[in-house]
Amino acid sequence: MRFKAALYAIIGSIMAGPIAHAGMFPDTPDLLICTVPPVNDQSGLKVVLYLDAVLDDGRRSYKALGTPALQATVSKDGRVETTLKDCNGKTIAELAQMGQTGDF
Repeated sequence: MRFKAALYAIIGSIMAGPIAHAGMFPDTPDLLICTVPPVNDQSGLKVVLYLDAVLDDGRRSYKALGTPALQATVSKDGRVETTLKDCNGKTIAELAQMGQTGDF
């Protein structure tokens, strides 16, 4: 019985600890989540743009899998440039506050 109690205490303390988050590059989210323009009467569809490259000049490039037309560039100061209106012109910090960034 003591063994079970000790085991449950260990498992509980591990589960109550902080959750680890790891991005591929510091201060750069692994993905952006943006809304796609309405298509065939469907609106509100989301697309995930994955980090594709960190360029020599400090900009970051994001692309959607299978859809090369959906992409974004993030400037060195963290501002997003894309045709996807709900992400365009916002900073990475603003998108993070709205739940539109993520890490693996």
